[in-house]
Amino acid sequence: MRVGAISTALVALMPTTLGWLSEQHPNIEIKVVLGTSAGLLKMLDVTESILLVDGGYTCW
Repeated sequence: MRVGAISTALVALMPTTLGWLSEQHPNIEIKVVLGTSAGLLKMLDVTESILLVDGGYTCW
């Protein structure tokens, strides 16, 4: 699973969220992609799946 996040969300949300996700799904492989909201949104057009978290803590 790829998770895209801006730096604010990465610091504020990702440690707890990724810890919980790893506990619930111990065999999951997670790749965190750091970027801007605009850059991460563009990735939605070219990737199979990605979870995006922006500064407003919205997930797509």
